[in-house]
Amino acid sequence: MANEEVKVPSKGSKLPKKRVILYSYIGVLTVVTVLFGFHVLKYFYLDPLSTAGHPVYGHRTENLESISESVIASAEEKGAQQPGVSEVKVTVQGPVVYVKVQVDEGVDVETAREAAEVTATQMLDEVGDKLADYSIQLVVSSGDVNELTDANREQELEHYKQHRLEIVEQIVAHAEEYPTQENIERAKSNINVMPKDYNKETGEYEYRYKEEKEAFEARIEALTPLTAEEEEALGDIPYLEVNQEIEPTEISDFPSWGAYDKNTQLFEWQ
Repeated sequence: MANEEVKVPSKGSKLPKKRVILYSYIGVLTVVTVLFGFHVLKYFYLDPLSTAGHPVYGHRTENLESISESVIASAEEKGAQQPGVSEVKVTVQGPVVYVKVQVDEGVDVETAREAAEVTATQMLDEVGDKLADYSIQLVVSSGDVNELTDANREQELEHYKQHRLEIVEQIVAHAEEYPTQENIERAKSNINVMPKDYNKETGEYEYRYKEEKEAFEARIEALTPLTAEEEEALGDIPYLEVNQEIEPTEISDFPSWGAYDKNTQLFEWQ
C-alpha cells in the first residue's frame, strides 16, 4: 500500500475556531486585569497621595472669597469696645467663622451675647455677600471655657440622674399603692433599664446608680401581687402617666453658644 503523503499546513492557514476563541478570551481577560489593577492603584495610592496635606474641608473652600486680616481686626476691635468685654477673638477655619467673646466676671449673659453679635455684625457689614458661603458660630464665656464646660457637665449629669430616679420612684410608688401584676412588672422593667456604664477592668456593663437600683428592687420584692378578686374590689385602677421630658436647668449661663441664621438673618442662641 502506497505511503500517504503528510500534508503540512500552508503558510497563512487559519487557526482552529476554538483556539481563536481561547486567545480572544485571554486577551480580554488581560485587558480587564490591567484596568482593574490601575483602578486599585489609583484608589488606594495615587488619589490619597494627590490629596495628602489638603484641608479636611476638601473642595468646600475652593470658591470661598477669603476674609482679609483687616476685616477680622476691625471686627475684633469693635467687639472689644463693648461693655464688660475682656477679649475678642475671630478665627476662620475653612468655611466657618468663629467669634469668641470673653467677658469680665459678673457680666450677664445677655450683655456678652450682644457683644458677640456686634462683632459678627461688623464683619457682615464690611464683607457683605462674601460671608454668604460661610457659617458664623459664636461663643461667649466668663472664665475658662474648658473648666466651665467640665463643671457644667458634672451638674448636668447629676440633674439627669435625679430625673431618671424620679421616674422610677413614681412608678415604684404607684406599684406599691396598686400592686397589680402589671404595675409590678412595669416597675421591674423601669428599674432594669436604668443607665449603665462600661467597666474597662471587668469588661462588663454595670448599673450607674447601683445603690438606688437595689433599694427600688427591695421595695418591689416586698410586694405581694393582688388577686383577681382584690383587683376587682378596687374598681378602676388608674394608669400612671409619667412625664419623661427633662426639665431645663439653670446650671450656668456660660459658656453660651450661638450661630447666625442666614435665612432669618438673626442670631440664634442655645
